[in-house]
Amino acid sequence: MPANQPRRWDKGFIPFRLEVLTPVFIGCGEALSPLEYVIRKEGGKARLYRIDLQSWLMEHAADQSVQNVIATGDISRIRRMLDEKVDEKIYAVSSSPIEDMTLADELLRAFAGQQDRRGGFQKDKTGDVDAALRNPVDGGLYIPGSSLKGAMSTPLIDWLDGLAKKMGRPTLKDANHRDPKRGMNDRLKEMFGSISDHAMQALKVSDIAAPFTSCAVVRAREMSRKPEKKGTPKNPCEVIMPECGDMWGRLMLDCSSGTPCITLPSGTKLALPDIIRHCNTFYQKRFMNEAKGFYLLPHFKAAFPC
Repeated sequence: MPANQPRRWDKGFIPFRLEVLTPVFIGCGEALSPLEYVIRKEGGKARLYRIDLQSWLMEHAADQSVQNVIATGDISRIRRMLDEKVDEKIYAVSSSPIEDMTLADELLRAFAGQQDRRGGFQKDKTGDVDAALRNPVDGGLYIPGSSLKGAMSTPLIDWLDGLAKKMGRPTLKDANHRDPKRGMNDRLKEMFGSISDHAMQALKVSDIAAPFTSCAVVRAREMSRKPEKKGTPKNPCEVIMPECGDMWGRLMLDCSSGTPCITLPSGTKLALPDIIRHCNTFYQKRFMNEAKGFYLLPHFKAAFPC
């Protein structure tokens, strides 16, 4: 992109609707301990409330009964106290339904019976829940636009790498083999340009907010191709559920050339139909490979997305 031709997005606005096909977990790097939430059951249903524990403790700083329980260091007693005394209508910062009642019971039992021979309590992670990425303003779950942009960039890299192979030029794998330190970065620079003027800067993708009713706490399970092989235990996690309702976003393409597109250093222009075509080619192939290798196996049947 010439320096005298700055990018423009005024005519490159494109709205889109995102459809969630499987539970989507985008972690924030934190796990909620059993002291950071309470679970309430009502009408045969359960809901996990993440609580503002610090605010609750400050509010009850003068309550001697609360301080006495905390002073014992008995985690199970502290948790029982929170279950009994915390008003989730006041101190909850977010909430999520737990559709699996057996999971809700397991989380409620966390820390129970963990006393060791010395009278102390063992560290127990069985009640941890992996927290999802949330909007700090309204507490709603969302999918970062940067993640979607990365998902659109990968097929373009694969396409350009395929073109290089057909032309007899070094692929990313070749470049990395020849120069493990800089080979791949140099090859990507040829594809998209330098960091200061990277071709993918022509694409902007918004964050996608999920409806408040879309969040749920589910059991995470790792499975192997071999039915008899047990997977590594995983924490339950907060997810965006399928069929959660409309999720709208927007992307914008640079339109300084007259047509909204991504302009590569080679001069090739990729408009939205081109990007869609490359994404479909890339992901359909990989989806079918995964379906054949995993999801069509008998013990994966329940996990098959469609």
